[in-house]
Parts: sequence; structure tokens; C-alpha cells
Amino acid sequence: MRAIGYWFLALGIAIEIMVLMLQVAGDPVQPVLGVLGLSMIVAGWKLKVYGKGTNPREKTSGSKAVVDLQFSSELGTPSRGIPITPAVSELISHQLRRTRKLMSIIVATSGALGVLGGAALGISVGSPDGLTMFFLVAGAGLFVSAIVFGAQVFCERLLRRDLHEPTYLRTVGTVKLVSTSFGQFLALSDRIIPVERKSAKAVRNLNWATVDYSRHAKMVFAVWDRSGKLVYQVTRAAR
Repeated sequence: MRAIGYWFLALGIAIEIMVLMLQVAGDPVQPVLGVLGLSMIVAGWKLKVYGKGTNPREKTSGSKAVVDLQFSSELGTPSRGIPITPAVSELISHQLRRTRKLMSIIVATSGALGVLGGAALGISVGSPDGLTMFFLVAGAGLFVSAIVFGAQVFCERLLRRDLHEPTYLRTVGTVKLVSTSFGQFLALSDRIIPVERKSAKAVRNLNWATVDYSRHAKMVFAVWDRSGKLVYQVTRAAR
């Protein structure tokens, strides 16, 4: 979500800069164009700051856990397969539906905003430069849509592979949270997996843990500390 947020921010700022340049040049500007640019900046900022990645939310009031995972303190086995239960399969299916819905909304919104923004800018500028502006802005919006659609296909493919796997993974050992410009990652004893904001917050003070997660999408199901205390568990909204 953060990467998508940066795209929205860049496109919104570009629209606002073009609006400012047109005003300085004394050309008439459609008010909707300025509103569109501001809307994209706000949407991009929210996606950048509050983007939750592809994992479900941490347990809160009004939610229920859908997996009953047991703590394991086995040493000498950094990662091993755990048989997938129907509850875990339902959790992955729920995340697949959630990802498809969210990504589809973003694809449609970015494409529509690009086309509408390009049309408004083109009308404001007038012929012949207006047509060029339309293709530039509309192309940028459709380009963002294409990138998001590609990410959607990739994420759905990983989740579908997890649905067909007989096991998920449990890793026991040292852990370290690593923050980068591309998101947050959890360095386990034998691999590195991406984590969303809520699970990252739960493990940031841990240096040893038991982590359960899917094989392909790396969806984190649960985390226990060294004493066996559950510090994070996937939940979904109660029906």
C-alpha cells in the first residue's frame, strides 16, 4: 500500500503543479482539477501512512480469532511444516477475497481519476496542448492502475498457492524487525518475511520468537515470545 500511496502522491502533486502553472500563465482552470489533485494527495498520504499490506488486522474488540495455534518451544528446528486446518484455509480465503476487493477498488479509482483529471486539464488548457495534457495525465493514471493490477495478480497467485499447500511454516529462534523504504520485514533465524504494521508493532521488542506463517504469501498467523506468551494472532471481523 505504501508504494501505491507514493504513486497517488506524485500524481496529485503533478496535477497541482500544472494547475499553478496555468494560473500563473493566466489560462482558465477548471476548479474540479484542483480538487482532484488535492484528493489524490490526501488519498496517497493515507495509503502511505496507514497502508496495512496484505495481512489481516490484529485482534480488536468486535473481532474473533479464526485460528487456534499452539505454542512450540522446539529448539534445533528453525522452520518446520504444520498441517493446515480448515480454520487456516478459511483465513487465507478471507484474505484472498479482501485483497481482490481492495486492489480492484484502487485499480478502478486510479484509472478513473487519471482519465477525469486528464479531461479536466485538457479542457482548461484548450487545443492543441490540451490533448497532450489529457494523454499525459490519463496515461499516468492508467499506468498506476496497471502496476496495481500486476501486484493484485501476484498477491492472489501467492494466496492461491497457500490454499493448495498441505502445511504452513513455523519458525523458532531469533528474530529482528527491519524497517526499509519498501516496508517492514521480520528477519527470522533462517529467512526474511514481510510483515504488516500491526504484527510489526507486536514483535518490535522481541529478539526471540515462534512465528507461524504461510509458505508463499508469508501471511503471519501468530507470534509467541520466548516464554510462550501469545503476542500476535490473526483475526478477522466477526460475522
